[in-house]
Amino acid sequence: MKKESETILTPIRLQICLALIIVAFVWSRGYELFLTWGPSMEPTLKTGDLVIVNKIFYDYTAIDRLDVVVLKDVEDGGYMIKRIIGLPMEIIEIKRGIVFIHGKKTKLDYKANTEKLYVEPIKVPAGHYFYIGDNFEWSTWGIIRERDIVGKANKK
Repeated sequence: MKKESETILTPIRLQICLALIIVAFVWSRGYELFLTWGPSMEPTLKTGDLVIVNKIFYDYTAIDRLDVVVLKDVEDGGYMIKRIIGLPMEIIEIKRGIVFIHGKKTKLDYKANTEKLYVEPIKVPAGHYFYIGDNFEWSTWGIIRERDIVGKANKK
């Protein structure tokens, strides 16, 4: 006859094991950790900041202006962390560190060196987004396909 302590898995232990397996599965599919490098997102993120990326967030929510996201760098196969400032079908322009959308001045004023950043009016195609780093002095900008957005970034 077995004693209670010899039972391999009690119902409570089984429930805990199943919960841990489910959490591990969801974490592995839905989240990823990134370490930032470079000044392009300063002051929001600095080199060495740990960022948690929710890869399933946009399965349930639309990408929104000002979201900080991780993008696949289509040129070198790596990743970038940037801010979304232009949505599909918008016309984006940046003059003297001020972002204009459809020719109207926004409150997105980055006070950048005006000589370093000027973006002529550009229309964001359907299914694409306009991104840029928070530090206009050191950042790249561009248009990215929605499918190349890995997920929403949150500083840890």
